Amino acid sequence: MVPSYFRSPFILALPYSKGDVWKLQIASVSPTYTKRGLACRMAEKCIEVARGLNYTVILTEFTSAYSQRIGAKLKFEKLFDVDYENNYPIYSELAESVRAVHKHVSVMVKKL
Repeated sequence: MVPSYFRSPFILALPYSKGDVWKLQIASVSPTYTKRGLACRMAEKCIEVARGLNYTVILTEFTSAYSQRIGAKLKFEKLFDVDYENNYPIYSELAESVRAVHKHVSVMVKKL
């Protein structure tokens, strides 16, 4: 099942041409290697690669409190949030430890 925000017409209404937008997908770090700045460095490398390929915008969904802090640190601009509880059918079935850091997804952009 595709979450409703992925079907949102907003994706089609971005003020950029499709060829200008780099889509940053999910990145995660093994629990063994957290708290070392690896996720932030991966995101920085993606920004560097996107710039090198002449993209002008990065679009992403930061899905947890952890990744949202990285987005803020790297100066991504928030377009909107989508709360999980009302938009993710199995949210209540997730472990409390997962729900604690996954309250909403932040759809964000960074102009390069």
